[in-house]
Amino acid sequence: MFRNLLMATALALLAGCGRPAAEKELAPPGSEPQTEGSPAPAARPHDWRMVEHGGSADLDFGDGDWAEGESDFHLSCLPGSGKVEVSWEGEPGPATVGAGAAEAAWRSGDSVPADHPVLRALRGGESLRVGAQGASVPLVSTAAGKAEVETFFAYCARPAAAG
Repeated sequence: MFRNLLMATALALLAGCGRPAAEKELAPPGSEPQTEGSPAPAARPHDWRMVEHGGSADLDFGDGDWAEGESDFHLSCLPGSGKVEVSWEGEPGPATVGAGAAEAAWRSGDSVPADHPVLRALRGGESLRVGAQGASVPLVSTAAGKAEVETFFAYCARPAAAG
């Protein structure tokens, strides 16, 4: 899924090479301009969604097809661990992940501190940016998605259950 987003973004960047710099902002996936006479694609709501299960929590950014596991970017945590695992499908190499002014190079499957500057910026309402191979994909959220992000990090900060 992540590779598909990067490819769509790279194609959008190539198509926009003749535009002034101010017009080269990346559009959300699925919102590419249509040519006259072509059918408009169905809107795909991309946003964050948190799911708590079995003593852990997952936060996914995807197209809303949660039953099919469609996730562009995935975070998971255990309460009280102080760590968040980041993952995505596709590119095995490192990706540049940023939010606000913070940026880091992570690999899918890395476990990073829950208070990492990138994750703090995400929790503070900034959009996440994920880049690889010269393309960057912005994961822009709605107010509802930002609430899901806050719920996820509040869950991660809970003390671990005594067992």
